[in-house]
Amino acid sequence: MESAKFFSIKYNLDLDDEHLGMEMAEERGFGIKSLKTHAEKLRLPLPRYTFEDPYLVLTLFRNPEAAARALSQEVLDSLSKSEQKGWQWLVTRDAVTSDEYSAAMSIPIRTALNHLKRFTGLGLLKRTGTGRSTRYEVLSP
Repeated sequence: MESAKFFSIKYNLDLDDEHLGMEMAEERGFGIKSLKTHAEKLRLPLPRYTFEDPYLVLTLFRNPEAAARALSQEVLDSLSKSEQKGWQWLVTRDAVTSDEYSAAMSIPIRTALNHLKRFTGLGLLKRTGTGRSTRYEVLSP
């Protein structure tokens, strides 16, 4: 299994067992922070939370490629190979700067800015701040 979506209105033992089996959560007392910390430690895409009335939907990814495949086929097809690689790295972060992205992808800053602008235009990132303090927040696909 590369990713999973769970729907629950009340406590769900199957969901608990799934989290434990994926080694993405402890048995008691930690929850959402634990999911995020484990994903960061394992360099996996961060869990995604959405609200689909009346459910809080949690999506866990087993690898970066699974997070890329969570994009619509149209968006995925519109991305170059280097942009797909960049997105796979971005989903392991909450937010990044253009310098961080450039260094991680080993690409020139101008190319990094073009990628980030493209992701922002596709609704995958949200740009905050200006100048040197500009950050790009990763949004759920």
